[in-house]
Amino acid sequence: YLLMSNHQSWVDTSIVQYISENRLPLTRFFTKFELIYIPVIGQAFYFLDFPIMRRHSKEAIAKNPALQGKDIEEAKRACALLKDK
Repeated sequence: YLLMSNHQSWVDTSIVQYISENRLPLTRFFTKFELIYIPVIGQAFYFLDFPIMRRHSKEAIAKNPALQGKDIEEAKRACALLKDK
């Protein structure tokens, strides 16, 4: 399954988890790398195999063009890892 959300608030992910609890396997969300530093929540994301994304700003990509497309590569890698779960 692929769920897409506009993510308007922190509640979106909780609602999706609650609604799909008995209907779908554990729903995993792409998360920002910075969230891994939040105590307990960051560890939960890591141990539950949530794909953790590093997003680069336009300024960072301008300084280092090698960063362009890294987020797409990371998303593809994460999807490949989760394909059999």
